[in-house]
Amino acid sequence: MPGKELPNVSILQTEYSGTLVDEFAPIKESRLEAMNDAIRLGHSAYDMLYLILARKMGATLVTLDRRLGAIARKEGIDAVLPE
Repeated sequence: MPGKELPNVSILQTEYSGTLVDEFAPIKESRLEAMNDAIRLGHSAYDMLYLILARKMGATLVTLDRRLGAIARKEGIDAVLPE
């Protein structure tokens, strides 16, 4: 529309996504643990950060990655996987 500015969608999405976060968890102190778990379990360190966070917070890991979910369960972490 001429003369009327539309809101920047990416800014709106960023503002909305911020409301979905309960708490930010810095990864700096988990990097070594993630690397060790990645080597021990044969999975990426990136994914191990999610596993470690779930373990530390006593949370359920929700993932579409069946292998990561299986690793989490083997490690005693509740995991929700797709059917």
